Amino acid sequence: MNKMSKKMRLNLPIGLLCFAAGAIISPVNAVINTTSPLYGSLSNFDVYNDNLPEIEVHGFEIELHGISKSQVGYSFGSPYQAHYGNPQIVDGGLDRSGQPITKIRYESPYNSALGTFTKTTLHASGVSNTGGHACYLGGPIGDYETSGCEHFGLGVIGSPSATIYRWLVADPVQPGVLVPVTNPGTGLPVVVNLPAPVWNVPQPLLPLPGQNPAPPVVDVKIEAPEVDPANIFGPALWVKLIKTETEQHVELNHLLFDDSHNPVNDPVNLIETEVEWEVMQKRNPLFSSGGGKKGGGKIKALQQNGGPLKVGKKAVTRRYEYFEYTGTLTAEGEADPQLGKDVDAQGNPMPAAFGEPKGAQMVAVNFDSDGDGIDDGEDNCINNSNHGGAAGQRDDDGDGIGNACDAHWANNIGDQVANLADLKIFKQDFGKHQNIKTDLDEDGDVDLKDLKLFKEKFGKPAGQSGKKICNALNPC
Repeated sequence: MNKMSKKMRLNLPIGLLCFAAGAIISPVNAVINTTSPLYGSLSNFDVYNDNLPEIEVHGFEIELHGISKSQVGYSFGSPYQAHYGNPQIVDGGLDRSGQPITKIRYESPYNSALGTFTKTTLHASGVSNTGGHACYLGGPIGDYETSGCEHFGLGVIGSPSATIYRWLVADPVQPGVLVPVTNPGTGLPVVVNLPAPVWNVPQPLLPLPGQNPAPPVVDVKIEAPEVDPANIFGPALWVKLIKTETEQHVELNHLLFDDSHNPVNDPVNLIETEVEWEVMQKRNPLFSSGGGKKGGGKIKALQQNGGPLKVGKKAVTRRYEYFEYTGTLTAEGEADPQLGKDVDAQGNPMPAAFGEPKGAQMVAVNFDSDGDGIDDGEDNCINNSNHGGAAGQRDDDGDGIGNACDAHWANNIGDQVANLADLKIFKQDFGKHQNIKTDLDEDGDVDLKDLKLFKEKFGKPAGQSGKKICNALNPC
């Protein structure tokens, strides 16, 4: 499959982590173990109810593997999620590999007097591409109540090893209880065909003395929808992938595509974006003979991409849009897109092969280059670990650069290099206690340990900061 790649500088509308204009929704504010460079992962999406019309849907479930309840820092809910409000976050036990399971359950209220659930998501009919950010009360979709489309979202510390989505229906045995939609042929829960990306950010090697840390490496993968046990091939989907790296960290409450604070709308910082189309489909491993991939391996069961974060970039987003594949199939049901009929010369879908949208997702990660648990966009010492983590973000001379990487106290202007004027200030502070700007190790004392650190920084500029640097030329 040929790929279409584009690089754009400004104003690409990638805002799928979207909320009503003026909504105040806090971003994930959490600190993770300092052994990991990953600050947090965000996932917000629109999803359509494509169950049979006679199935009454009264909720939705997100099952996260490798994530505990305490790691869920944010979830999309009331008042914009008008059908189900704020979700319940429940402990789901352990999976087969011993990892914790957490379930985020969006559930309709239940009227016990009438024995009915009061809210439902209608069957989606005649759906159109919402851009992934429209299906909530007051959203641009306009017909939220009858659309058959819902918006859900969450932010977690780290990244789930697996994510499963299910629509919920009334339990026929236990009144007031919701259970997943099941396949009547197998009795197994039906998984929503909206692949959830999985992030991996490996721990970088420690830099040699005097060297800056290597840039974080980000890897993300998605798998095609699972195969029904009775079928040889699973559902085939078109996947439109939009990859973006920005020089600003990502905040949930500024990801409306037309928000002036959205990194993609920054008129100064460079935004690099690539767009790709692919068809994804899984083969049932129980059917090992016959079939096979057609057209030189154009169809993927697993899509994976990544690499080192480019210099100056602080966040990575991936926008995935999923559409039904309606093009050419083999006799066994494998997608076999034909040039000129299903795809054009650039690998883009043609009308005959392009069906209804199945949903869309925006996922993102912010990076912590020095591993101190502070997102680079909020870290006043990007390449130096603040010794007390979040509590150690001390900046006692108030210039926007934290104590841990700032040995230039003389005037806070000019070349920012630590020199003899700074040595004079250090000598005056030597032996003092409590929140002194020359306390480089942030332990409360200016002592021989700080002198050693000052010697290492002498003749060098102050460290990088994600904060605004304040001085006589640039007052805060």
